[in-house]
Amino acid sequence: LMVRSAFPFHARLTDERRSLAVEVALRSAAGDHFCLLIPPPPSKHLRRLTLHLVVHEDAGSRRATAPLMLLPPGDGARARRIFGRSRLLSEPMHFLSTNGRGAMLRVPVAWGSLTSRYDALLAANLSPDYPEDRWIMFTRCRAWLVYQGYSQDIALDSLQAFALEDGRSAVWRFKIPSGQGQHVLLTLTAEMLPGRNAVRLVFARRPAGSDPSRLADATPVRLILRPDIEDRSFHETTKAFAGPEHQFRAALAAAEDGFEFRPDPHRRLHMAVSHGRFFHEPEWQYMVKLPRDEERGQDAHSDLFSPGYFESRLTGGGDAALTAEINPVASRTGGRPAKPRRAPVARPIEVLTAALDHYIVDRNGLKSVIAGYPWFLDWGRDSLISVRGLIAAGRFADARAVLTLFGQFEDRGTLPNMIRGGDARNRDTSDAP
Repeated sequence: LMVRSAFPFHARLTDERRSLAVEVALRSAAGDHFCLLIPPPPSKHLRRLTLHLVVHEDAGSRRATAPLMLLPPGDGARARRIFGRSRLLSEPMHFLSTNGRGAMLRVPVAWGSLTSRYDALLAANLSPDYPEDRWIMFTRCRAWLVYQGYSQDIALDSLQAFALEDGRSAVWRFKIPSGQGQHVLLTLTAEMLPGRNAVRLVFARRPAGSDPSRLADATPVRLILRPDIEDRSFHETTKAFAGPEHQFRAALAAAEDGFEFRPDPHRRLHMAVSHGRFFHEPEWQYMVKLPRDEERGQDAHSDLFSPGYFESRLTGGGDAALTAEINPVASRTGGRPAKPRRAPVARPIEVLTAALDHYIVDRNGLKSVIAGYPWFLDWGRDSLISVRGLIAAGRFADARAVLTLFGQFEDRGTLPNMIRGGDARNRDTSDAP
């Protein structure tokens, strides 16, 4: 690594524990100053280093630091699939799952938190034919574990680890205190169901076995789940005073195991729990702050409506599955999430190939490409750029379907840039292919 400056300087390269190299700049024939830092040999894993500089300018010395990443050899690179608590606290993350039709489940890994209007457990694509603006009806699910009258949040404070499963589902692991030095180990598996505007959340209490630090398996605890719902485009926010404060309550129909929310003749949200009961107890949360939207200069507050809560009793080895679906079809059925197939790390090519499934979507019997989540729909430019990656991944049928689709959009030698639902008129732009 060569460092150059118009002034004399000292350079030091460090990792988290020690100094790896220290150099004093030399004066070059041109009159400036430089030094060469030799990085340590590459390892199997990415290493984060820091470059420290002390530059001796005419007005005095100035200190500066810069991050460096030492990459592993390409054939030995691995992508992490399991993240421990320290990593989760230092690097906020989001989890994405999709259904192959343009809908998404996109939530912060810090369970129960919201950062922007685009965070949602269920942002549906309501058209059966093509991607269109996503419609949010299930925003988040607050959760508690109750034992002997004491309630504990299922949230970041008790999160121990987060793991990606098969590319479509993920698992959160929580260590929930139960008192007297004991705890309950709880996992949450979240996934979007393929081809459907539906999500499933499975809360499972792991068996204690002979571990004395865990609450005995035969001792039940209560799981409380309170869903927060909306009825809006993903580009908007909810304001209760504008009508929903009264309309949402009137749109509810409660049942023993769940409810149906029908704010519009064309939209209905059905939610039910596998082992438990639903208690109709509506409440509003006003002015929920959205910090990422605030950074973007957007409306940074939204109101959330909760129709009530679910309650399940869990003993060791037991679970409760909460399923939410927009405009469900009665004949459709779906099993539980597949058993974990994860490894702690994976080759980058495996991760990138699996990620293709999030972006390749159905459009009128052919294929198109979502330009990016959470904002975009399918774009012509991005779809055609992606064809090269599809061919490289061996997905020749998908590549052919994308080319066939956009060939149908040709008009006087032009192709569309952005396709909004069924509207392909956006083609008079420099971004158009």
